[in-house]
Amino acid sequence: MLPYIELRALYEEAAYSGRKFVGQHRIYRQPVPLYICPSDPSTPPDRTAADKHGNVWGVASYAVNAQVVFAVDYNGAMKSPQNYARLSMDLPDGISNTLLLTEKYAQCSNRNYPTGGTLWAYFNTLPGNQAFHPGISVSWNDYSIGPSSKFQVQPAPFDGNCDPTLAASQHAGGIQVAMADGSVRFLSSGITNFTWWYLCTPAGGEVIPADAF
Repeated sequence: MLPYIELRALYEEAAYSGRKFVGQHRIYRQPVPLYICPSDPSTPPDRTAADKHGNVWGVASYAVNAQVVFAVDYNGAMKSPQNYARLSMDLPDGISNTLLLTEKYAQCSNRNYPTGGTLWAYFNTLPGNQAFHPGISVSWNDYSIGPSSKFQVQPAPFDGNCDPTLAASQHAGGIQVAMADGSVRFLSSGITNFTWWYLCTPAGGEVIPADAF
């Protein structure tokens, strides 16, 4: 995405052996302003955060729906983080019925995940690892996919009472989402867990309730 948000120079700086690698010149440390929500209460002043190994990364306030961009099995568990979904072909539920992006706190931790949040260039999605990947609906555990993966509303404090494996909204009444058709919607915190999951699955064949938005 970097070339399309006027950050081509940063994108080109990642060139390594004929491909792009965020470790090159440590570009993963660079905050990307567009990826950060001004009202995210967990964003550090310098817009960076360290993982448990002390590596510093640029944070983000948004996450992509892994059910769309990953290869997953029939339960939604990750098979491969490399899927390259094609919006016109791989979303049979319809681009207006499939959630693509949503909000997620930059820093977020609890007893089970003492380090976590959203780091825009973080790539590790294996179960049992730090939950810093900029994604939602990732099979980190048995509840981070399926209806139980519904978003959190204003988890507080974000350091200690926030689950980094789930989406998180700073808004009192719900969460902002971007659909695959490019529209931005506000989901009420009152939607059911099942409606949330229906919106996350691109090929589940579910009927989205009329009051979902």
